[in-house]
Amino acid sequence: MLISNRYDKKKLYYGLGISLFLFLLSFSMFYSRYKYTFKREGIVFANEVEVFSEPNTSSTVLFKLHKAAKVKIEEKLNGYVHISLPDGLNGWIDRQYVKEI
Repeated sequence: MLISNRYDKKKLYYGLGISLFLFLLSFSMFYSRYKYTFKREGIVFANEVEVFSEPNTSSTVLFKLHKAAKVKIEEKLNGYVHISLPDGLNGWIDRQYVKEI
């Protein structure tokens, strides 16, 4: 009786360990896929770039970015890229001035 009870607990612990391992593995795979798919970032490669309020050059200039500024890429539209900065500023810049990393 004691021997069979001990083996049942061993199976339970192995099962829990394997389940935990598989859960952590699937979570890490999901997180890496999420990071690759939804968190796109870029670097500004022009000396100075004007950031517009809309995706065209006739819209209002909101601010200027300098070379090597790291930005988050939100979307792309008609040759423009909608970017956001860590401090909350956002706008549109010409696609040729930013390279995705």
